[in-house]
Amino acid sequence: MSTENKVFILTPVYNRVKTTLEFVDLLEKQTHKNYQLVLIDDGSSDSTSDMVVDKLPDTKVIKGDGSLWWAGSLQQGFKWLQSKKIGSDDCVLILNDDTIFDEQFLEKGLNRLKENSMSLLISECFFLETKEVFDRGVFFDDRKFTFRSSEGNSETNCASTRGLFMNAADFIDLGGLHPKLLPHYLSDYEFTIRASRKGYRIFSAPEVRVWTSNMTSGVDELDNDRFWRSLRTVLFSKLYRRNVVYSSVFVVMTCRWYSIPEIIFRVWAQEMKRLFHVLPDPVYGLMRLILLPVFHLAREIYICIKVIISETVNSLKLIFGYKTHIK
Repeated sequence: MSTENKVFILTPVYNRVKTTLEFVDLLEKQTHKNYQLVLIDDGSSDSTSDMVVDKLPDTKVIKGDGSLWWAGSLQQGFKWLQSKKIGSDDCVLILNDDTIFDEQFLEKGLNRLKENSMSLLISECFFLETKEVFDRGVFFDDRKFTFRSSEGNSETNCASTRGLFMNAADFIDLGGLHPKLLPHYLSDYEFTIRASRKGYRIFSAPEVRVWTSNMTSGVDELDNDRFWRSLRTVLFSKLYRRNVVYSSVFVVMTCRWYSIPEIIFRVWAQEMKRLFHVLPDPVYGLMRLILLPVFHLAREIYICIKVIISETVNSLKLIFGYKTHIK
């Protein structure tokens, strides 16, 4: 893989033409010139794609109708790449348009990828305001449903797609994303977890980095004054980071089968608790009085069933081992 290999840059955009044009300016300054921007414009009304093509005529524009979201946009890019004759050394870079990077960003990323076959390279991410690193890979515990920053590349098994390099053939081999199941949040985590389980190494390099603002576009808080609006957010909003439906889908897709019921119960219980705080105090107190014993009873029943199954499996293993020993 030489530094002149082609890089296909997949970038979803929606109605922030100024940010996108600043992003294009950074691409034009790259020392590595053999790249093609694949711009997935999900229904922008501010002429984003037209203005990008004026600056970068070689840009491939894929139009959406506003319903693609993050995973759907990347999947459209995936399908377009599938239809092309990709070189064996060509690469894919998934990159947000609100990131800032230096002039050697592509060159550094390609050089690192060259040294590591069957790998996904994460860009180290820094906040513009504080200059602090906030993402260089994640360790995902599929038994406890916990995420924490990786302490080293050896334990990284999960990552965002904010500056993710990979070989184009590997991207095709991994099968893209699942936008119908996970349209936005957690779609990148599911993709990289799947890659890790297929044997791909996920790693970061200190010289390959991007900067972004800590002003996020998602929804983290519920409307403290409106219960039904908050309920709709928890259940249906694709912009709500803790959407219980998509979180549950993610759990089923990524967690150990024997942990799935307990984790889903915990996910829903935590969000329902947060949701009930939106209710007036007397109503919240009544709901807590009624539902808390039910939650505790359901949890105890589940734990008993889990223990019974575990003991049964252990007994069968002992019996099987004993019979094998006799033979």
